[in-house]
Amino acid sequence: MSQLAQLQILYLSHNQLMMAPKTIILLTQLQQLDLSDNHLTVVPIDLNLLTQLQHLYLQNNQLSLIPDAIGQLPKLQLLDISNNHLMSLPETFKNLKSLQKLYLHRNDALGLPAEVLGPTREDVVYPKEQPAKPSDIIDYYFRTRGDKRPLNEAKLILVGRGAVGKTSLVNRLVHNKFAKDEKKTEGINITEWKLPLNGNEDVRLNIWDFGGQEIMHATHQFFLTQRSLYLLVLNGREGGEDADAEYWLKLIESFGGDSPVIVVLNKIKEHPFDLNHRALHRCVCSSATLTKMKTCGSNYKRISNCCNVRASSTRGMIAALMPVKNGKRRSTKISSARTSFCCSSALISLRRIIATQSK
Repeated sequence: MSQLAQLQILYLSHNQLMMAPKTIILLTQLQQLDLSDNHLTVVPIDLNLLTQLQHLYLQNNQLSLIPDAIGQLPKLQLLDISNNHLMSLPETFKNLKSLQKLYLHRNDALGLPAEVLGPTREDVVYPKEQPAKPSDIIDYYFRTRGDKRPLNEAKLILVGRGAVGKTSLVNRLVHNKFAKDEKKTEGINITEWKLPLNGNEDVRLNIWDFGGQEIMHATHQFFLTQRSLYLLVLNGREGGEDADAEYWLKLIESFGGDSPVIVVLNKIKEHPFDLNHRALHRCVCSSATLTKMKTCGSNYKRISNCCNVRASSTRGMIAALMPVKNGKRRSTKISSARTSFCCSSALISLRRIIATQSK
């Protein structure tokens, strides 16, 4: 390699390399170096001698540590170290002022949530999503790596057509109050609800109550997020509840990913109705949103008993939405039954469902 001093691009991927050639540091004009898809466990500690390097690909290896030298590359613009076994990042990463793209995905020990990491490099290349800012990723990592304390926050999002009773449901759940003349929600109301977590901690549940008027539907996509708990509220007053359920479940699927969903059949005594569960299962079967359904009848005792069953089978939903604690994400496994159906005449039981999901 000493005879290739002017080389600017070097591809060494898919070669089953155990270590990088030591003579790489002699290629002082190198601008792009690809060592991906090998079996590397270490990176040359004097890689900072490649002062012209702009792109460095180290993904799909077996790296557990990154040398300080990588943080001393003044012109580095792209760094991909995804799918390794990284335990930590060097402090010198704070000096990568020219870095425009940083990919650290699938390095679980770093404790970086997907929202911070942003799209993978494959998603940035196609369908050309906007990558996360490297400075934001690095700042988050070093800001949270000290004495970690759990944030203990989760997001509960209520969706549904206007005047189906979403705000009344929130008031009854949180304040145990009900007002017949409750006004329609204009825009979004956010309510804080504190719940006990595992008996000795409190979780702050931020409840987002969306106005259901059709004119507001176009703005919902900007606020529907993954790793949230959804309450879809329906009633049979105007008919079309099957179409409403399909519309909202598909919207949640598009923007909420595999977030758990509870479907509330509201005002069931005033306007009795039921849903075509089989059809709804088919309409969203492309995701994990609906893998099993359970129906509650209009009899309160049946509803209460059924809700108690659901409470036990949906345990862990809120806990699983919690951020990293002590460097590790909570491992509580969410039940495969992502969606349940219950009637609002059992509001107290519904409250118990949500409260016990954190246990």
